[in-house]
Amino acid sequence: MQNKNTKRPNRNTLYIALSGGGKSQALLQNAEMPGQGARVLLFDPNEDHPWCSRFDDLGKYKRAAVAACKQWYKAGRGFRIAYTGQQSPEIHAKWCEFILTLLDGNHETWIIDEELSGSYGNSSAKAEYYHAVLMNQARKYGGIYHGTTQKPAEIPKTVYDQCAVWWIGQVGVSTARRVAEEMFIDYSVLIDQTELHFTIKDRKKYGREAMPTQLNYKDPETVTRAQRPHIVN
Repeated sequence: MQNKNTKRPNRNTLYIALSGGGKSQALLQNAEMPGQGARVLLFDPNEDHPWCSRFDDLGKYKRAAVAACKQWYKAGRGFRIAYTGQQSPEIHAKWCEFILTLLDGNHETWIIDEELSGSYGNSSAKAEYYHAVLMNQARKYGGIYHGTTQKPAEIPKTVYDQCAVWWIGQVGVSTARRVAEEMFIDYSVLIDQTELHFTIKDRKKYGREAMPTQLNYKDPETVTRAQRPHIVN
């Protein structure tokens, strides 16, 4: 990490929905996602994200990301590089440790971390050290974190606390009860949601109001290059 900038806002975002609830669509259609020229690094073991350079070996992923960063500094050429190999707590910790080395407070780096519960062995353990540092410190070094999970009871509390924005989709009763109080809504609002319907908590944009959002399915294969978020130039 270099060039600390404490004035950068916290726009870390957490997406929670059951399988098939539309988390990938929410990421695709979130208007805050950057356009061409962005620095985007993904942990995507299920290969849910299109338009990526994919690596199932962490060593090769690291080399590709370092090379892409060097090219970005030289020519401003954006990149979207995904690790798509085995998922485990140990590998996720190494990925987080590596991501920290690339952060630069003078520039934004978008960090997409898929299916968090799988990176914790399906246990709501305390946040692993490097993941905790990423959640607590990355903002000051240009990091913008977007994490997803379908099993929110199995991820660390640190993720909830350090994500200023929540997108809550289709969830069960226990999850609805858990997050509704923070959103100043009745939990039944969340239980009644259907596929691709989300309720957003974003105090900076909406204050205490929870914002309902209905997405329409967008096939990534039909999205034109100009419409794609965070893509390579």
